[in-house]
Amino acid sequence: MFGAAIVSAGIVGNAAAFVLPIDYAAFGQYLYAGIFLLTFLANASVVVPVPYVPIVIRAADAAPSAALVIVAAAAGSMLGEAVSFFVGRAGKKIVDGSRVYRILHRVVDRPLLAGLFLFLLAAPLNPLFDIAGIAAGALGLRFEVFAISVFLGRLARFAVVVWLGLGLTRV
Repeated sequence: MFGAAIVSAGIVGNAAAFVLPIDYAAFGQYLYAGIFLLTFLANASVVVPVPYVPIVIRAADAAPSAALVIVAAAAGSMLGEAVSFFVGRAGKKIVDGSRVYRILHRVVDRPLLAGLFLFLLAAPLNPLFDIAGIAAGALGLRFEVFAISVFLGRLARFAVVVWLGLGLTRV
């Protein structure tokens, strides 16, 4: 019941954020910082659905540079996901030594493979990515590998989302 309420709130929130008549251009020079902060908070939050995707689309439409909106959204999103990474790092002792830990640790021992895996999980809209972030932290993945992989995945995600979203808003 609680899960259905959260999903419903997320759907309603995203639809409302897309259709509300907000003048994003009025934010001026603060628009990029606002997108960064919004995506950071949305991705740092695990339980509360924050309707950030339609806001990023609308902001990209109003901003002088949609590319800067995409970069700000990707950077904020990656730093928000870093919260899960550090939660995993703090809880490493809990999973240390388990069978699953040993299997996944073999992937983490290969930074290129781990980075590719995280990129592939970070690029699509994936509500379960927090689990990957926690696992990456708990398994001792270097933060640089995590940060670069997630940033590039989110850069790809927001580029596609903005491109598709601008196509929908201009129909």
